[in-house]
Amino acid sequence: MLSRVETRETENPKQPREFRVAQYHAMKQNAPPQRSTTAGKRRRLIRRFTVYETMVCMNGLLIAVLVIVVIVVILVLWGIGVYNALIGLRNRVANGWAQIDVQLKQRADLVPNLVETVKGYATHESEVFQKVTEARANAVEAARQGDPQQRAQAENQLSNALVNLRATAEAYPQLQANQNFMDLQNQLNQLEQKIAYARQFYNDVVQKFNIKIQSVPSNIIAGMFHFHEATFFEAGEQDRVVPQVKF
Repeated sequence: MLSRVETRETENPKQPREFRVAQYHAMKQNAPPQRSTTAGKRRRLIRRFTVYETMVCMNGLLIAVLVIVVIVVILVLWGIGVYNALIGLRNRVANGWAQIDVQLKQRADLVPNLVETVKGYATHESEVFQKVTEARANAVEAARQGDPQQRAQAENQLSNALVNLRATAEAYPQLQANQNFMDLQNQLNQLEQKIAYARQFYNDVVQKFNIKIQSVPSNIIAGMFHFHEATFFEAGEQDRVVPQVKF
């Protein structure tokens, strides 16, 4: 004889399974609809890629700005360096010219005394004295005008006139023995040496200054700030020939 539980399961054996199936369908109907997993992953990937692309663009722009800033800073520093170098060379040119000017003025002041001393022994050499006096006057006038090229020509003429004056003095032994003439001649020789050294220094600085102005790319800065080439202080070809003195 079966028990009551067994009798009920025998009389209705499918009831528990059907109940579970009905309960599952009811829960499925009441549950929210599920989204597609593939579509969600795709949207997340697109979102991540967009963020990454934005960051890459911002980093690239930042790097480009930094590179431009660095280049500008380098150019500015280079320009300042070239400008300062040009200023330094121009000041050295001015200083060299000032040294020459001092020596030339001392020589010009010495010439009248030298001429007067020679006149006392060579009274008939009026042409030589006149040329020296005229050359000195031209040198003084050129010094007032301040043109280096004109000044160089005038000073070279005075140098040639002094050479003639010295050659004239050699023909008078008594003049050579004069103490005043000997002192003036020694002073003139010292001034000539100082002028030669000052001229060499000036021309060397002028050469460096002109090369800096002409060279690339420093010529860009020189043109922007109106730096002009300096003039050499040297004798012309016709002035380098020692004049012949005839008695």
